Amino acid sequence: MEVNLTNLAVSGYGYVCHIGGNYAVKRHLQEAGFTLGAKIVVLKITPYKSTYLLDVGGRVGAFKKMAVSLITVIT
Repeated sequence: MEVNLTNLAVSGYGYVCHIGGNYAVKRHLQEAGFTLGAKIVVLKITPYKSTYLLDVGGRVGAFKKMAVSLITVIT
């Protein structure tokens, strides 16, 4: 499954994903360095309250699943 990301930040430990949502999170990703319109392959999507956890792979388990705002664009 591919997800069209509004913002994609790449850290040394994997991916931090955010789709749409609030300005504070976007700002945090901007500070980490992000790429607009990036695409990644999502291995698993797990709903959690009003957010989703995206498993996008990566070297360190703690960074493989990150809470993000509601997914608005799935291709």
